[in-house]
Amino acid sequence: MDKLERSIDEMVAEYREAGIDKMVLLGWDAETATGLPRLPNEYVSSLVDQHPDMFIGFAGVDPHKGVEAVKELQRAVQDLGLRGLKLHPIVQKFFPNDERFYPSGQRPRSSRSPSSSTRAWPRGALHCRAGTDSN
Repeated sequence: MDKLERSIDEMVAEYREAGIDKMVLLGWDAETATGLPRLPNEYVSSLVDQHPDMFIGFAGVDPHKGVEAVKELQRAVQDLGLRGLKLHPIVQKFFPNDERFYPSGQRPRSSRSPSSSTRAWPRGALHCRAGTDSN
């Protein structure tokens, strides 16, 4: 079988065999900046529902969508059971300290849900910071 044609169950079995106990699945929405379709939070939630002992789901929202992004995050956490937020400032073309995007960032801090933001650092290294703070 081609590596790209594995089922979720087969992948979970491989992860377990490799000694992986938990994984975070990330929703993705950078439609405004990239024109690419989003990876729906419903899909992430459905995978978590299939293997709740293996997967933890984080929502993805497009910060350029403003209030709609906040509503989507609230829905993803309250209705879909996702447990955090993933942002990609470089891909989504926004600066986390830009006040125009504060409505999208306030909910995770006030609800104490974890968030993760991928940033570029000198020499092209990537850094992923998870937590409830805004740094």
